[in-house]
Amino acid sequence: MNKLANIPGAAPLALRPKKAAIALDIGERKLWELTNKGEIPCVRIGACVLYPVDLLQAWLKEKATKKDATPSANGASAENANSTSKSIPASVESGGDA
Repeated sequence: MNKLANIPGAAPLALRPKKAAIALDIGERKLWELTNKGEIPCVRIGACVLYPVDLLQAWLKEKATKKDATPSANGASAENANSTSKSIPASVESGGDA
């Protein structure tokens, strides 16, 4: 049960890995790869890994506006591939199942 669901207008401050991967529209394995390389912002509290929503949004914005574009797997530049900014879906922020 999402405890924030009882608080009007409340959104989670951080996401657990499964919801962070859904919000970023990437697989959980890719998320762990980025986490283990230190390439994505996260907070570790004991064995728990959390992804702060505001830091994820800033990270995405930085990736989307980065000038040193690198080619992606399909031949498009990473800059172009990331130029569409992603927002975290309301269902993920509110703790609903997506």
